[in-house]
Amino acid sequence: MAKKDLYCIKTNKGYGLFQEYDSYHTMFGYPTVFNDKMFYIVYYYQIKTLSDIEIKQAMQGEYYYSRISFEIWKKGFPQNTLLSNPNVEYSAKDFGIKEEDPYFGKCSVTYLGQYDLPLSVELPKYSRNLDLSKLTGQYKWYIHNEVNNCLEKNERGKPISYKKLNEEIKSYPRYLGIPLMELLKRFNADYRQNEDDKWVERYFEEFYEENPQYRPSKLKYEEVKYPLPVNELRELSKDIEEEKERKEYERFCDKIEELCLVFLDGIDQDKKAVRKWLKALIDGLNSLNKETGLIDTLEAEIIYEYVSNILKSLKKISLLEYLEEKRDW
Repeated sequence: MAKKDLYCIKTNKGYGLFQEYDSYHTMFGYPTVFNDKMFYIVYYYQIKTLSDIEIKQAMQGEYYYSRISFEIWKKGFPQNTLLSNPNVEYSAKDFGIKEEDPYFGKCSVTYLGQYDLPLSVELPKYSRNLDLSKLTGQYKWYIHNEVNNCLEKNERGKPISYKKLNEEIKSYPRYLGIPLMELLKRFNADYRQNEDDKWVERYFEEFYEENPQYRPSKLKYEEVKYPLPVNELRELSKDIEEEKERKEYERFCDKIEELCLVFLDGIDQDKKAVRKWLKALIDGLNSLNKETGLIDTLEAEIIYEYVSNILKSLKKISLLEYLEEKRDW
């Protein structure tokens, strides 16, 4: 039987309601994938006060299903404490959780008791499994069969996937459980399950705003491999008045040109071995800088922009972290 336990989380507009449902499917007689992360009913309508009238009114409205995690990595809101103290609001601070915690930090949760579930409630037979890549900015939806605990496949035995939601699958809940902070974020943003494509696109945009270096690029390799960064560096040498220092800087530019040409030649021979050629380039530049000390802030910016554009054009954005980690300039 369904547990019927009803909770609320404090939101910008008041309170959002979510109700626990049993992990055993009442119609088909099967356990869901996560016995400890069962489906909850999440009510779209938010209430301003915790009066019984408002609560029941919200429960007559529309809802969606979602798995919700009260605990992740053995930390989080002790659910038993909530159940033992109905109508008491608990914040993350009450459980020794910092506000910076990405899973529970700014949440305040109250257990409201047991309420009858809507008559139309029935555990989903299918769920949607999101597969996304931050490096490409692309995503797709797989369909998970909750009865058989497997992905739905086509006649050729390959998992069925969708680039966008359609009328058939937009009502399916997400496959994975979400932490309370994600639930709070959804309430505050007036989330609608049938608009999950917009939600994912918003997630991408927020990530790229915080990490602009990972935003997918439309740069083409053949368009960014030339001119080499030394062209710009050689212009700097013209401002050096002392002939000895100017010649030293020109030799420095010659060495960078040599390293870059080896880098490009290696990539042209084997684009699958970009990491290998990147390592050789970084090692060479690190040695050059140790020897000459001439890779100053401006030089570093010019070289970094060139190399990062090469990596982006090759869809090797993950190697940007390697570049940051290994360079000494």
